Amino acid sequence: MPWVLCCDDDESIDFDKVQGFVSGRVEQHPSVAAVYRQFLHSLDQSAKSKFAAEEFRGLDIARRGKVIQSVVPSYVSVRNQPIWRQRTQLTSQNLELLLGNDQAKRIRQFIIRDLLSFYYQGKLGWQAVGYDLFPGFVPNETVTVTATRARGSRIRFELSDETFETPRRHDSIASCADFPAYRQRKQTRSTCPVHPHQR
Repeated sequence: MPWVLCCDDDESIDFDKVQGFVSGRVEQHPSVAAVYRQFLHSLDQSAKSKFAAEEFRGLDIARRGKVIQSVVPSYVSVRNQPIWRQRTQLTSQNLELLLGNDQAKRIRQFIIRDLLSFYYQGKLGWQAVGYDLFPGFVPNETVTVTATRARGSRIRFELSDETFETPRRHDSIASCADFPAYRQRKQTRSTCPVHPHQR
């Protein structure tokens, strides 16, 4: 199933990670498995009719894109549609919800949303929107505290790399002397990144 997202020769995306993600989704939500199977069947059918290919996964990236667009038509973001469409709520998305076929709606709701969320949680997705690292990720570099500001019982550190750190209450940090240990804990803390469009 991960062939939807990557080619066999595309090293930019980790095939095993995509496969693990899709397998996890299908195991957690068995009803989604039927939608994935239906989607792949539709991709294979479209690949045969458009390019006389045996299977979708045998196509190159450009042809895969054309096949996917034939199965799930693309539409412009709501924000980029004419004002009259936004005001009357006759956006492409709403028209598809009202008039589109059920298969395309299920594919968009489950599979496209799944794969996009997977992609934009990874490094390539972040780079696509202009970030080298997850916002809030602390690179492994040495910084020093240039100033501190107290606000009630909380401390805000101004750092030499021109960023700020405001430890959470339970981080138990009281002075500049505690900062290196706090920074080390923060670097090793696992976090779930939030995509810029979800802010």
